[in-house]
Amino acid sequence: MWTLKPMAKGLPHAPNLVVGNGPGNIPTIAEAIAMAVQSRVQRRRFVIKITAGVYNENIIIDDDLPRLTLLGDGKGRTIITGQRSVGASGGSTFDTATVGVDAVGFIAHGITFRNTAGPDNGQAVALRVSGDRAVFYDCSIEGYQDTLYVFEGRQFYKNCDIYGTVDFIFGNAKAIFQDCNILGRMSTHSEAVVITASKRDTPTEDTGIVIHGSRISIEPGT
Repeated sequence: MWTLKPMAKGLPHAPNLVVGNGPGNIPTIAEAIAMAVQSRVQRRRFVIKITAGVYNENIIIDDDLPRLTLLGDGKGRTIITGQRSVGASGGSTFDTATVGVDAVGFIAHGITFRNTAGPDNGQAVALRVSGDRAVFYDCSIEGYQDTLYVFEGRQFYKNCDIYGTVDFIFGNAKAIFQDCNILGRMSTHSEAVVITASKRDTPTEDTGIVIHGSRISIEPGT
């Protein structure tokens, strides 16, 4: 088992790097992550502040960058967006992710992860998480089919918004969603909204998706 620590105790007072407009800031998230790999001190948490703005990037956080925190200015303000999809570009669902997390001990706070491929292009992942002990606070995860790929490992989502149409929380992780808003979007191909899809191979596996103290509804205006 693992224990969550309060956010204030887990973060330093100042970030190691800052992304966004402004003197001395780094222009892209990808550049900041590359710098973090080279400059981080072993075993210490590394914090990247991402200021408000829209970042059109596809990001992979590899397993050579454990204990990384991405700290945004709030969901709807710091937005990482992409549009890869199986329907438009082929390939695997795994590779469509706007942001993919393979590193252990990842934390995100106050960020929107978005895939804008739309409802007609098949699987299109906004966030894919494969690293163990990943935590997301006050984030928004927005897409259509297969929005959030909880691929494997232990994952915790607190005060997050998750949007989608079909199987939009799916995978074989041990994932807990607490105090979240889960919002279905109507698809042009289906009259039903399907929220979760487990990829468990056998009934004896100790994986699953737990939704606790959360609100499930349809996105307003749909």
